[in-house]
This record gives sequence, structure tokens and C-alpha cells, in this order.
Amino acid sequence: MKIQKNKNITNLTTLRIKSKADFYLKAESVNHIKYGIKFAKEKKIKFFILGNGSNVLFKNDYYKGLIIHIISNNLKLENNILQAGAGVKLPVLSSFCVKNKITGFEYLTHIPGTIGGAICMNAGAFGSSISNNLIKIKALNAKTEKIISINKSELDFKYKYSIFQNKSELIILRACFKIKKEKLEKIQEKTKEYLEHRKTHQPFGVLTLGCTFKNLIVNNEKKSVGILLDQAGCKGLKIGDAEVSNLHANFIINRGNAKSCDILKLVE
Repeated sequence: MKIQKNKNITNLTTLRIKSKADFYLKAESVNHIKYGIKFAKEKKIKFFILGNGSNVLFKNDYYKGLIIHIISNNLKLENNILQAGAGVKLPVLSSFCVKNKITGFEYLTHIPGTIGGAICMNAGAFGSSISNNLIKIKALNAKTEKIISINKSELDFKYKYSIFQNKSELIILRACFKIKKEKLEKIQEKTKEYLEHRKTHQPFGVLTLGCTFKNLIVNNEKKSVGILLDQAGCKGLKIGDAEVSNLHANFIINRGNAKSCDILKLVE
């Protein structure tokens, strides 16, 4: 394992904003993560756990500390339990489930995140959330360096929320999901339906964070922020190369050379 200095991290986020970090570590195992944490402690610098870089924006286009980039393609089916490493990308998980005739994960197709990030924010779409099929996770406590197992019931899942948002010392390593089999044709049909909806209702194939704001909960009902922003006339607003999508107002697009300050000004 090697820690790189003054690392260009532009291509590590879905917005592709030109950015750098003081230090960078590609972590392909638990030992790599522990090594990174030890390095950060010795240097007395902060560290940031990075997955696929969606929903991530570095202020001033720079991270003063160590980026620990979790990489994993570890997917395994055992005793009707699906095990997935934190760095597994959601479209990879979705494709794996299609091939193995597993339903309940179709909505993940083309969501540009990873298992770890999705669990942290309880990512979801089309009425489903990553927590729906979750059984438990394994996590590394960065303070004690101990690996612990946490059941779903202890993770306090809510809309776009889990305890990991308030417990930065816990680093998700692996997740276990219950599975349900279905006919391949039905799974493929549902996956295609979700993909077509994304292509027609959201900016597709462009540089974005994903949805910028959470939907509002009013009287226990979700109110679409995209619709509210559209009604407020936000579509097409532009600062520098950062622009609110004309297709869906809850998406901000990098048209090529946007800076983090441009994105933040649009958000404000």
C-alpha cells in the first residue's frame, strides 16, 4: 500500500470538479484502512472515507487531510444471504442480482454510489431503500480499531438517514442482505422500467452530484423538492459552469469547469 501526496482527486467524484488532496490512499482491505487511520493519527490530520464520490463536494476544491478511498468488488451469495463489500458500486450490485434472479434491488440500477455510502444515507428510489433488505453490517471503529457487527435494528434508519451520519468513527466494511428470488423476466422488466424513468425524468450521462436536496416531509407526506424548485423558477439558473438542470431542478450539473464555490452559490 502506498500513500500518495498532493493527489489529484478530480476523477474520484461524480461532479469531476478539479480538486486535490494532501494525501490519498487506495484501500482494498481492512488492513489498508487501518494503515490510513494510523497515518492520519500520526500526522495529526483528518481523514475522509470516499466511495464512488457521488454526493461529495470538497470546499475550495481541496481536501486538507487524507482521502481513504475504499475499493471493493466483493460480492458473495451464501445460505441465501447476499454479502457485499462497502466499496461495491450499486449498479454492480444491481447487475449481480439480475444475473442471480434476486429481486428487490432493481431500483439501484445506474445510481452512482457504493454500498457503504448508500447505507450511510439510506439511499433509495421508487419507494425502496437500501435498508429494506439489510440484515446487518460490519464496521470498523476508527477510535478503537475494533471490527463490530451491528444489526439493522440498531442503525436507526429513517428517510435519508442512519446513525452513521452522527458516528463518523464507524466505517462500514461489509453488509449482509436477505434475498428473494423472482423470475428473470420480471426482474429485467422492472430494471428496464426504472432505467427508462431515469433517462426521461433526470439528467442522464452528465456530471452531477445526484439529487442536491432531500425531499421535504410535511404531515408525514413527502413533498418533491424538484417540483418546488421548478415552481420557484430555478431550472436553468447558472453560476460559472454550474447549472440547475432544465430536466429536473433538484440536480446541479457541471458543464465542464465548475468550481465548488459555483455549486455552493447555487445551493444557497
